Amino acid sequence: MTPSPYSHATYRISLIGSVWMVFCDDHFKAGFSTRSLAELLVLQMIEARCAEEKASQVLIEDGLVCEKHLCRCFEGPPPGTSLA
Repeated sequence: MTPSPYSHATYRISLIGSVWMVFCDDHFKAGFSTRSLAELLVLQMIEARCAEEKASQVLIEDGLVCEKHLCRCFEGPPPGTSLA
């Protein structure tokens, strides 16, 4: 099943100071001392959404680079979603 363009969530992991902050659709979720712990939380939230066939994208920002990832539910980005 292809997810609805309105059913996707955007998770953002950002290094702010020395803390890796996790946001979902711009709402703060948690802060961690290591990137791996932040990624683990996001992975768990994505897996829960995938079980409901709801797609997610992840942005990881460390001040120098922004990585973008799509979960397995995306066959392509929803219409109108800029991933560039």
